[in-house]
Order: sequence, then C-alpha cells, then structure tokens
Amino acid sequence: MRNHLFTFSLFIMGIMLSSCAHYQPRIFVPTLNVSSIKNPLYASFYGTSTLLISDTTSSILIDGFFSRQGIVESIVNRMKTSDEAIKVIKVIKDKNIDAVLVSHSHFDHAKDAAVVANIKGARLLASKRTLEIYNNDVERPINGKNSTKVGDFKVTFIESKHAHKSFAKKLLERLFLFVAGGYEYSNAGDVYSYYIEHPKSNILVVPSADFPDKWAQINEKTASIVFLGIGLLGERDCPLPL
Repeated sequence: MRNHLFTFSLFIMGIMLSSCAHYQPRIFVPTLNVSSIKNPLYASFYGTSTLLISDTTSSILIDGFFSRQGIVESIVNRMKTSDEAIKVIKVIKDKNIDAVLVSHSHFDHAKDAAVVANIKGARLLASKRTLEIYNNDVERPINGKNSTKVGDFKVTFIESKHAHKSFAKKLLERLFLFVAGGYEYSNAGDVYSYYIEHPKSNILVVPSADFPDKWAQINEKTASIVFLGIGLLGERDCPLPL
C-alpha cells in the first residue's frame, strides 16, 4: 500500500512539474513582425518565465526554458537539454540574443539557459549555484551589488525570494527530480529579480512570485512596466507588499 501511495504521489508531482511542457509558444504564439513596431523596445513572452526584451539592436533573454518535457520524457531523457531541439526553436534561430539571465537554479528556469547562450554566443548571467550546475568557471557570478550593460540596457540584479512552497511539495519535487535525473535543480540557490533601464522605458522583472527582499534597492526606482511571476502565488496568505 505504501509503495502504491509513493508511486501515485510521484506521478502527481511529475504532472505538476511538467505541466508547462505542453505549452509550445513557437506553435501557438504568432511571430512578432518587428518591422511593424512603432516603438523599437518590445517584449515577447514564451511561457513559464521565459521573456525576451529587445530594442531590435540588443536583446536580453530571461531564463530561456524551452525544452518542456512531459513526465515520461523527463524520466527517459534524464531531463537533459537537446542542443539540436533548441536550435530549431524559432526564437533561437531568428533573434539576436546578447545576454541570457537566469533568475535561479530550478530546472524550469536554468535547464536550457547555458545551451541557449552557447548557441547564440551570448553572455550567461547567473548565480554561483547556477554556474556550478553548468560547470562554468569562466563567467563571474552575478550578485545584488552589481549591474551590467547590454547595449542600451542597464541591468541591475536584485536579491529576491522564491515563491513559498509547502514542505510536502518540496519533498515530492525532490523525489521526482531524483527519479528523473535532475536532482541538481532541486536547490534554487540565490534568487534574482531584474531592474532594467533603457532610454525608452524602465522595466522590473520578478520571475518568481514573491517580492524582492531588497525592497530598498528598488524603492526609489521607477518602473513603467512590471513583469511579475504568478506561479504558486495563490498559496500566499497575504498580498505582496506593493
């Protein structure tokens, strides 16, 4: 009985973790006709927390999670990214990407980012924990004390919190990742939000559904646009401190 309960719990958790795998933005989201844009600064959303921000000259990709596998495929393929599968995705083929920002080390944010950066020859901006997953000892880890320039964009890294997860959900998630060969993604590591300044607009991106700890870092900043992650937001007992 216990074995059946464990198997059923693992199956349900796998469905929860891989539910975004069935959303294929390259199929359902119409291709953006850049030539028709009056304001050269635009954003394209590709599901989960994958967001491309571009001024048609320089582009920033946040998280870059594209190989969304179902539960069976995750276990069979051991949650590994396929370089060839990533290369055929339209946003990867057609867009000039200068930097890939990774908000934290969970698989739905970090799994494909290094491959995307390598394919596009882009800078990989991630925490120490995330770079360790990639065995990348070339890039310097980001931290909440610095910022970087990407073309006309200035990106400030803001230390944040991950959306709250119950103990049961964390446990089942770790069990599934262990079975699927993705246990290195069980630890979020440092979590970051981004304040992005551009001559056309200032943008705040919060990939995980919680507000940054370092409120003082953005309290005096003005954002015309805010992208706020909503995953697990419904489990909060109180509203965000906006």
